[in-house]
Amino acid sequence: MTSAVVTGRGMVGALGLIVLGLSGVLVPMAMSETRPPFWIWQWIGSASILLGCLVVVSNARAATEESRQGKVQADAALAAVKSAGEEVQKTLQVRTAILGMTSHELRTPLSKILAATELLEIVAHGEGVAEATAELYSAAETMTHQLTDLASYAELAGAKPRPRTEQLDLRKCLAEIVRAAQSMTDEHRVTVEVDVAPEVPSTVRLDALRVGQVAANLITNAVKYTRDGSVIVRARMSVDEGNALELVVQDTGRGIAPGEQALVWEPFYRSQSATEPGSGLGLAVVKLALDKLGGRVRLDSTLGHGSTFTVSLPISA
Repeated sequence: MTSAVVTGRGMVGALGLIVLGLSGVLVPMAMSETRPPFWIWQWIGSASILLGCLVVVSNARAATEESRQGKVQADAALAAVKSAGEEVQKTLQVRTAILGMTSHELRTPLSKILAATELLEIVAHGEGVAEATAELYSAAETMTHQLTDLASYAELAGAKPRPRTEQLDLRKCLAEIVRAAQSMTDEHRVTVEVDVAPEVPSTVRLDALRVGQVAANLITNAVKYTRDGSVIVRARMSVDEGNALELVVQDTGRGIAPGEQALVWEPFYRSQSATEPGSGLGLAVVKLALDKLGGRVRLDSTLGHGSTFTVSLPISA
């Protein structure tokens, strides 16, 4: 900036010299030739013009060199930004690979723990055994859910899987998810209802895996954060977006504060007021899965009055 100002001032000075030189040449020509020594004024004017031209050329060269150096610096800065971006991408890929590997390796022993706990609950007797095995099973089940979220997030964030569309029985899919979610409501006074509109076909062509991930995470979260009330799951055809399915999950739980509503989609984010176990990945998985499917999700929530998640999914022809 400073050099540009200096160059600009130099150009103004050069133009001043040229104007002065022209004055020295032209003014004497307009005056009477009988009044000497006009040649001195003409000589000074010519010299001023020549000096002004030299300054103009010098400043033009300086400006060109400055522009070239600026371009070199800009190219270097862009290269540094690109290199930093590549390093960040590599770091993210490594992190995703670690998440995927860890969740995969831990799910197998956890499955064995769950199976052994179920067997122990059947054959063992004695005071406190039932309570202990129930606690053990609940803890292992919680870890299994968290590892499932980790595996789903790692898969969605790492590669770019293509949607695997197939004919999905949406009613059956939602019924199975709700049945599994209701097993979590033993300590909660929560009712879960499913309402699939008649216009929804018996089967719809969607990516069953991704749709299952979206529905399961939304319904499970709704049940988890509603200790007393209801969860309603609605499915209908969208009237505004053509051939699209609209899935709505509404709960009467604690709700989400306005300042946190944009943050809940971030991976590993957990509300400061949350006391329930969780990985903070459920809604991040929902967002990533919908991005892969070309879908959208909208959140409407009032703190203390529950939340409503509205999902729009394009249906393949």
